[in-house]
Amino acid sequence: MHVDSKITLLADGELAQLIQRAQQKDSAALDQIYVTYADRIYRYIRYRVDDEMLSEDLTVEVFYRVFSKIDTFRSTPQDTGAIFAGWIFRIAHNLVVDTYHKRTREEQIFIPEEFETVAATMPAEGDGGSTRLSMDQAFHFQELSVALRQLTAEQQQVVLLRFFEEMGTAEIARIMDKTEGAIKALQHRALQSLQATIQKISDTPQSHRINSQEKSPDTATLSKNRRGG
Repeated sequence: MHVDSKITLLADGELAQLIQRAQQKDSAALDQIYVTYADRIYRYIRYRVDDEMLSEDLTVEVFYRVFSKIDTFRSTPQDTGAIFAGWIFRIAHNLVVDTYHKRTREEQIFIPEEFETVAATMPAEGDGGSTRLSMDQAFHFQELSVALRQLTAEQQQVVLLRFFEEMGTAEIARIMDKTEGAIKALQHRALQSLQATIQKISDTPQSHRINSQEKSPDTATLSKNRRGG
């Protein structure tokens, strides 16, 4: 799903005016809100839902809910951008949880190929963030997928929002309805788990890694789908 748009990020004051127009059911304002946020929301849902068509349907449903509830949104002009984005992401978060609460972690999450690049920029735990997670250049996409799949659903979400969407702790806390301390703890545990899994994989002989990958239907299917085969 891609929305063709030349719209750039709006200043808080401009966004506040846009929201006011949308609350008055101005169709142009509603369209602009959709075009501005649709790609980010789709990407967020797609990372958590391993089904492209369902992700598109859920994105449409998110904006149906956004437009239905936009009269209830309140903020000050100084913080409109962060709060409004968080409000939309919160709606998306709740919808995904409602849709997939009975599914397993591996059924829910779609691992994007970009994770290989993003993971290499994550700070390692216990060193004040001065180093990065140890990534062997020979690691494959499937091996990094394994590491992320070992996280809990909440840890996955924090990693997604923090490192893919580059959101701050306060913004993530609003989306997940948790304290900032809880978000920091989730991130800390997630990075520790990723680091441990990556270390475990790096200590595994290459031949064992290949055999393990060949025996994993989920990984093989994911890799095949990613290549479009």
